[in-house]
Amino acid sequence: MDEEFIYKLIQNGESETVEFKSRVPSDSIVAANIVSFANTKGGNILIGIGDKKKIIGISNATEVSKKIERISRDIVDPPISIDLKIQKINAKEILIVTIPQSKNPPHFAQGRAFHRFVSNNQLLTSKFITHLTDVAKSGLNPMRNIEAQLSILINTNEDLNKKIEEANSWKIKLKDIMIGAIIGAIISQILIRIL
Repeated sequence: MDEEFIYKLIQNGESETVEFKSRVPSDSIVAANIVSFANTKGGNILIGIGDKKKIIGISNATEVSKKIERISRDIVDPPISIDLKIQKINAKEILIVTIPQSKNPPHFAQGRAFHRFVSNNQLLTSKFITHLTDVAKSGLNPMRNIEAQLSILINTNEDLNKKIEEANSWKIKLKDIMIGAIIGAIISQILIRIL
């Protein structure tokens, strides 16, 4: 990961795959972030980047790196292998923690599982955890499976919208026919009275 790529990550801001931390968070927050990225698409935590994408740096990057490695091994369950890189930018050290997408989700942080949604960590429901576990056991990529299911739901929704439009067009046609019949009946009554 070169400096230019890191600048792009910072420039693009926090997202589903990028998290900024101005200082070293607590063990539980680090574990939740690692688990969240692993259970979703993977991602990067940049420690030493503040609000508004400001490069603040951290003073003890080597020690922080060891701490985060320990968290990924001892607090995350099952443990996950992460990549840690200390990068100097503008004479300040930042730590980049790269978390791969897990092939065996779900992972837990202190008994709780998270996933990444937009730029936030979301607690997973037990139903979703069961689904991830079943998908992982089947050998399928869980995100591809979820994306496929979403695609099916979107297509089903589009089909339902088309059917609703058809039903509405039949309602309009039926309404037009009824109005025509009523007008026809009124005209025939008028003509009968006139004649």
